[in-house]
This record gives sequence, C-alpha cells and structure tokens, in this order.
Amino acid sequence: MCSSDLSFISVLMDRLMGMGGLCVVAVLACLFGGRNLWLNPQTHPYALPIFLIVGGVSLGLVLFFLVVFNDRVLNLFLKLSGADTGGEMPAEALEPSTVKERSFFLLRKIGEKIQEFHQAVYIYKGHGRIMRETLLISTGIWVVIIFVSWMVYMAFHGAQVPAVPGKISAIPLRYFFLFVPPIAVIMSIPISFAGLGTREAAFMIFFGTLPGIKEIDALIISLTFYFVYLAVSMVGGVIYIFKDKLRLHREVGLTRFMNKSG
Repeated sequence: MCSSDLSFISVLMDRLMGMGGLCVVAVLACLFGGRNLWLNPQTHPYALPIFLIVGGVSLGLVLFFLVVFNDRVLNLFLKLSGADTGGEMPAEALEPSTVKERSFFLLRKIGEKIQEFHQAVYIYKGHGRIMRETLLISTGIWVVIIFVSWMVYMAFHGAQVPAVPGKISAIPLRYFFLFVPPIAVIMSIPISFAGLGTREAAFMIFFGTLPGIKEIDALIISLTFYFVYLAVSMVGGVIYIFKDKLRLHREVGLTRFMNKSG
C-alpha cells in the first residue's frame, strides 16, 4: 500500500473518530438533558428533530463500523447486495433498465466500495485500544470546544441582574451541549461552503427558541463557536507545520502501525 493511500486512510479514520466523539457527547447530552428539552414549551418543537439527528448519525456510524470491521456483518451485507458473487458483472447488468435492476446495481456498487474500504482499513482491526483512546481524545476535544464556547459567551454576555420575568438571564451550559452537536452535524452536510450561512441559521433556529434570546445573540454565539473551533484547528495546523522538528510523520507512523498489524 503506497504512502498516499495510507495518508488517505488515516485522514478518513481521523474524521470518523472526530464524528464518533461528537456523537458520544451528543448522546450523553440527550440522555441527561433531553427530558428538559422535551418538557420545555419553547424547545419542545425542536426536541424530536434533535433526537432524530443525534440518534440517526450515531446509529449510522455504529452500523458503518460494524460493516467495515465485522467480517460476519460484512459478508451478510455483501451477500444481500450481490457484491460477493465474484468476477465481472454481466453486460446486461452494466446497463440496468428497470427500477428494480437499477436498485440492485446501485446496491452492488455500494457493496463493492464498502468491501474495498474494508480491505483498506483492515490494518486497524485488532487495535481496539488505540481506537478507544482516539475516540476518548476526540470526545474530550468536543467537550472542551463546547465548554469554551459557553465561557466566551458568558464573558461577553454576562447575566442580567435582576433577570427579566419569563426570560433567562443567560443561556445555561446544558443547552450548549444539547444544541451544538446537532448543529455541528448539520454543518458537516455539504450545503454551503465551510458551513457558512448554514451554521448561523441553525444557531438562530435552536438558540432562538430560548426565552429572552434574540437572533443577534444567537448569531454572536455562532461566531463564537466558529472562532473557538477555528482556534482549535489552528493548533493542529501549527503542529503540522513543525512536524519535522517534532518528528511527527503520518506516513512513517502508519507504516510502522501496518507492519505491527501484519
């Protein structure tokens, strides 16, 4: 396997672990704060969409890893998709005409791609400890990002004393943990460039449901989250720039990792 393939696999796994950490934070937030979100009349209309987004993405990620790393599940999926027949597809299958044939053709192509990906990332199998540590680090990073976003918001906003009746003086931390993960998932959907506009709209929709929070406040929260996220990413950029001095080389590390796997 060439160095470019190793780099691609490592970047892809890094993104998947990042999404996994986000899902862990989101699921825990929904478990401990979902009841408050559901019973609150202002946030109740958005409680179900948040639960569906968090549950759907988390379940999809778990199923994806099951298919990729579990041989039995992979073989079952390949058998159902028809991608385990071996050999080349017949000529008539290359140009499906009916809806049923197109569906089977698409399913088989998906199965073949998953099989190729399974073979590429197989070097990670048997290293559950490293995967768990990576997931734990990713979860911690997301906790820090959300917590710092809330602290920056509190530093600029502050609590209104005395609080206006029927309105909250400041947004509690629990709403950041409930709202930010689904917003981050929405941002990952390629709707706009770098999530511009999509992020601000999502923040105004979710945080705007809280009593006493204006759209301009939600916009400021969005920009705060963006700059905190950008600052965390810049740390990784600085490490990448000085990787030679720090002796951090993705290709060398992955090559050693693959040799140990073999």
